[in-house]
Amino acid sequence: MIWGWSSVWVVEQLDRIYGLHAVHAAWAGGRSLGRLYVQKGSRNRRVHALREMLEQDGVPICEVDRTVMDRLAHGGSHQGVVAEMETGGKTGSMIQEGEVETWFGAPDRYRLLLALDGIQDPRNLGACLRSAAAFGVSGVLLPRHRSAPLNAAALKSASGGADQVPCRPVPNLVRALEQARRSGFWVLGLDHGGTWNLSDWSFNRPTVLVAGGEGTGLKRLAKEACDEILRIPMSPGMQSLNVSVAVAIALYEIARQNPSRGMEEDCTADK
Repeated sequence: MIWGWSSVWVVEQLDRIYGLHAVHAAWAGGRSLGRLYVQKGSRNRRVHALREMLEQDGVPICEVDRTVMDRLAHGGSHQGVVAEMETGGKTGSMIQEGEVETWFGAPDRYRLLLALDGIQDPRNLGACLRSAAAFGVSGVLLPRHRSAPLNAAALKSASGGADQVPCRPVPNLVRALEQARRSGFWVLGLDHGGTWNLSDWSFNRPTVLVAGGEGTGLKRLAKEACDEILRIPMSPGMQSLNVSVAVAIALYEIARQNPSRGMEEDCTADK
């Protein structure tokens, strides 16, 4: 359960989402679906199961050819299902400057937060949200500007994570991180040039993990707002990882050190 937050869209309302995980998560999360498109002739049992659930819920079903499905999903991997979302859905609400102090005033409740500093690829954003949901993150902070939209591609990569972990844009991410420090959070950056190995750090107090965007990594001001910068040790010749991979590794290590957060021991990737 996410304490007191409602799941929100960050940048834009979406007309369509695609993929089995994304569509099921949107429906299970209470989002209003206007129509479900199903690939004609599909023999996928999961597609049929999803179709039956939504049909019983009164969602209109349309069978269309593969070429139409591909066009509806803009060439994305739709797995035989595309859903239309009705307008007027949940919209993102920004944490205003005056709210930041109050919002960070409960480190006993929000034990682990993730801040993403300028991720541009929606698929990376979605993958980070999926890892955040898997490893007990309370919420994700994004800068108001220069951040990927939570669009259909992001939702597909999130595989339901966007409906489990709320995202909140802030007017100024650096000032938000500085307020988090004053409120008792460790603010820890993730960068290949960090001074501490990830596994050597003891995550024994409320934490904001900060990860940078693709290519550029953490910006200078974001680094200066951190208490420490952590690195993931790698083999010689490798300097960095994809941001979503690095975030997943770091969140796993935090969860491993804090088993009371409820992470199951047997955690396997989807086939």
